[in-house]
Amino acid sequence: MNKIVGIVGLPGSGKNYVCDLLANTDSTNVKVIDVDEITHKVLDQSVKEIRNNFGDAVFLDGKLDRKLLFEAFRNDPAKAGRHLAMVVPRIKKIVFQESQNAENADITYLNCPFLFEYVFDVYCYEIWLITASFETRLERVKRRGWDEAELKRRDAKFLPVEVLREKCDKIIVNEGTKEDIKTIIRRETCF
Repeated sequence: MNKIVGIVGLPGSGKNYVCDLLANTDSTNVKVIDVDEITHKVLDQSVKEIRNNFGDAVFLDGKLDRKLLFEAFRNDPAKAGRHLAMVVPRIKKIVFQESQNAENADITYLNCPFLFEYVFDVYCYEIWLITASFETRLERVKRRGWDEAELKRRDAKFLPVEVLREKCDKIIVNEGTKEDIKTIIRRETCF
């Protein structure tokens, strides 16, 4: 089995950009698994169960609204627990299938914002935190149409950066340009 490196970071830290760099190396022995993408697919496939658990309050115009789901999640820990018990095993199953399909890869990078909450950390050889200051992250997420309040709201979903720093093996500070982070990642991975 190949080594799994977990990648975590708050919104706007550059975690996805770093994973894109890792996925697009010349090396054929690397695999990147995007757990956020898998989670979205699982949620889309779990609409009936989500409606049974949370009711219509998390739907807007008949479609699951992730923002409303998060609010309901935060406001009702019992329902949140049932939700996690339902979706996390499905997410894990797909992640494990994808990592098994990467049997020729020497390293699998697991892009997983909720790595510790989903307890994927126990499968990781190493865990990297991609981090940047709040100000830098805010400038980046403004391109997504977010303001300061939205970034703070989204940050509240994650473990605090201080906790992530304690739990991670490598801290990669992404305050500079895209070229700067490319140089840092090349140094860390030797690609």
